[in-house]
Amino acid sequence: MRPTALQPHGTGRFQEQKFNFYLSPSQATEIAESCFRDANGRADYKKQIQMRFSLNETSCEQDDNFPSSICVKVNNKLQPLPNPIPTNKPGMEAKRPPKPINITALCKLSSTIANYVDVSWAVEIGRGYTVSIYYADKMTPKDLMKALHTRGIRQPDYTRALIKEKLDDADNDVMTTSCKVTLACPLGKMRMTHPCRAATCDHLQCFDANLYLMMNEKKPKWLCPVCNKTALFDNLQIDGYFKEVIGSDRLPDEEHEIVLHSDGTWDPLPAQKQDDEERQKEKEQRREREAERKAARETKVEVIDDDDDEDEDADFQKAVDLSKKAANSETSADPEVAAADTLAAAAAAAEAAAVAEARAAEKRPVECVTLDSSDEDNGDEVSAQPHKNKRRRISTSEEEEDAASTPGIKTAPDEDPLTDKPASSSKNQTESRESREGSGSDDIICLDLE
Repeated sequence: MRPTALQPHGTGRFQEQKFNFYLSPSQATEIAESCFRDANGRADYKKQIQMRFSLNETSCEQDDNFPSSICVKVNNKLQPLPNPIPTNKPGMEAKRPPKPINITALCKLSSTIANYVDVSWAVEIGRGYTVSIYYADKMTPKDLMKALHTRGIRQPDYTRALIKEKLDDADNDVMTTSCKVTLACPLGKMRMTHPCRAATCDHLQCFDANLYLMMNEKKPKWLCPVCNKTALFDNLQIDGYFKEVIGSDRLPDEEHEIVLHSDGTWDPLPAQKQDDEERQKEKEQRREREAERKAARETKVEVIDDDDDEDEDADFQKAVDLSKKAANSETSADPEVAAADTLAAAAAAAEAAAVAEARAAEKRPVECVTLDSSDEDNGDEVSAQPHKNKRRRISTSEEEEDAASTPGIKTAPDEDPLTDKPASSSKNQTESRESREGSGSDDIICLDLE
């Protein structure tokens, strides 16, 4: 059915109009024989009956365009239509995507029975629409690729002449001797296998014909992905020059760009590789930054010096050696030497014990008691229990008594420097004890908190 205008009758906004058409015997037979099942198991036809709507304009070729609030029935059965595209503009009605409608499944495949179509729509002031019905052959991208190869390949010399023309432009002040072209398709971002370009385009960049046909099968726009101009299937042609470039051994497998020269030749784009020294420098800097971050996250480690323990062990070992020496000297024939060794061993052992006790006291915690003025007023007394380990300084007189009690050691009595006579040792000892007991400064009191 040829394009027929949708003419409203009356002043109502919603109008309805009916049409009918017949199929020829050959058409009915071909459509019936082209039936097949798609991937979803639904019946489909390679030969189809399609309905199309467009604006009622004769000034130029019109694309598909649906009227507002359209509804289609074929043989009193509702025909599914493309879903409207929602819009964010207030007061604007959602538009359906422009595309043909396949009504084959609702038609009667007979040459003697008429098919009836009922169309209802909303009238728009200043705009008229037409409806038409076509017998079409549905072609897949594979079928179109076969037709494209059957059409032939554009000669490489044509593209070389186009390259020379674009790069040898003497009218411009700045002449371009080379240009860079990518072999990756703008649609799939991969290397092209069928470089194609429309005859209506004036650029050198190509696109992959197979991807272009598959894209238009899902969403038929037929626009060039490079210049966005109309690129219909009838104007497409495979480019022989870029077909040779893609199949050349000079082109690396991972390279997708080439350089075109003014004489029509081409070269692979030189790869930009970073120097090894710069890479090594970047790695070292990265490692240094990571080490600094790691050091900042680490906690501080307290190092304990064990020199004190070593000193204690040395003093203890010294006392043991002296004890062994004193034991060996007991068998000696000279009693004075044996007594001297025994006294030295006892003194070394006492010194080692005193040093060990002092170091242990330094390591123990010390409790401090603070006396407030209120405590003094109340007369509270704070007393500390003396430590079980009490240290007392040994006076000179006591050392002399120990020496006198040791056999083989002679102690000279103290002499008065004025009379050169021996002084009274008992009197001196008594005075030393009284002064020591009265002062009490020689006693060290430690609080054992353990």
